[in-house]
Amino acid sequence: MQPEKRPPVVFVSYAHDTDIHVRHVVRLAGHLRRSGIDVRLDQWADRGRIDWSLWVDRNLPAADYVLVIASLEYLRRASEELTDDEGCGSQYEAAMLRDLLTGRRAHWHSRILPVLLPGHGIDEIPRFLQPHAATRYPVSFKPGGTDELLRVITGHPRMVPPPLGRPWSPYAQCERLRP
Repeated sequence: MQPEKRPPVVFVSYAHDTDIHVRHVVRLAGHLRRSGIDVRLDQWADRGRIDWSLWVDRNLPAADYVLVIASLEYLRRASEELTDDEGCGSQYEAAMLRDLLTGRRAHWHSRILPVLLPGHGIDEIPRFLQPHAATRYPVSFKPGGTDELLRVITGHPRMVPPPLGRPWSPYAQCERLRP
């Protein structure tokens, strides 16, 4: 009997832009949990007084994947184009992500996934996540709208190549034709 494999752990980094944006983030996180993904979301950890920087320090680096939910506000905060007292949580998370990428790029580049919710575009992805040069994950709330993201997180490729056959030989055809 094989030991049961633990579900992938995903940390969700996003800006608290608007109520509807937060609801979309929670909706996506709920869908991922129902799909067997262990999601770490601040909304679900808020059970009283919490040191949020410590919560991030524990959960973000321990995650198998980090979803960066793109939005103009996240972009602003990740670019540090605001005052020190605005959006401190997403500022801190973006700084940590930049540091993780700088320190262990080979490890983190494929694990930090920019996600585009409905109504958001490529120009809302922070530059350090290579919005134009690297893969991004648009999602929708329609059937199949998260399939590409789920494939990456669960390690299921979109297409599986056929089995590798024997090396080609000009004599192979003759060998098959022999009685």
